[in-house]
Amino acid sequence: MVLGCFYSHITAAVQEKGIFLEQAMDIVREHGITAVDINSADLQPSPEAFKTLLDKHGLHVASTHAYFPCGVATQEEYDASLARMKKDMHKAAKAGSTFFMPVPQKAPSYRQEEDAAWRAGIRKLFSEVISYGKEAGLQVVIENFSLAEYPYTTFDDMAYLFTHNPELRYAYDMGNYPLAGFDELEGMRRFMDKISYVHLKDIKVIENPEHPEHLLLRLGKYFDSLELGGGYLKVKEGIEELQKNNYQGTLIIEINCGPNVFDRTLASARYVNSILNP
Repeated sequence: MVLGCFYSHITAAVQEKGIFLEQAMDIVREHGITAVDINSADLQPSPEAFKTLLDKHGLHVASTHAYFPCGVATQEEYDASLARMKKDMHKAAKAGSTFFMPVPQKAPSYRQEEDAAWRAGIRKLFSEVISYGKEAGLQVVIENFSLAEYPYTTFDDMAYLFTHNPELRYAYDMGNYPLAGFDELEGMRRFMDKISYVHLKDIKVIENPEHPEHLLLRLGKYFDSLELGGGYLKVKEGIEELQKNNYQGTLIIEINCGPNVFDRTLASARYVNSILNP
């Protein structure tokens, strides 16, 4: 498997450790990290220059994610949503990205029966995005989200999505299922044949936090995002399940809140490597 992290975890070292960005790149590379997951907004001003910088340090872009408004109610909104994604996919391809993940803004459930027109519009939108991705050399993936306001959160949402978009692949997010109240390994096993990309998280509940602004609020509880192996998620079991099913893709370390993101990323890399290379 290929090990990676979010690009923002590398840039965090500049502020947290007082080192240069290229030093941080070399450090993560020494920890076995070779891939990054990046927001398309961070590929400015030149995706090509960014790719050259990563190449210099033995890194590459595994996946680019981009936010889109889910607007399909009118043709004007639909065209704007499609144009937005095509623009972001063009940047991703220039940066050498393998995957492209559209991240929706808040919207109704993807399978919401009472809004058939919206569902049909989203299906059509994904179909065009997948087709454009092929032309650009990108595989379109989608992840399970942890907030009910998003259109795909539950097992049924994901099943509906894949049924109506069979060429769509799965970016399995280990942390988002439990944050939404579901078992993380069940979410993996149900859609194992669709998984092309994996986000690894670990979390714990924080009671009466002093600084809740630094934490995730889900299901009425505050969660801290820890280094892998430091929380209560079944990270080791999940990686072993992927190995058992001959998954050969990318594992991305995700620390999405809290302090010391860079150190937590390095500790997570050591943890994953201890499982992959016992």
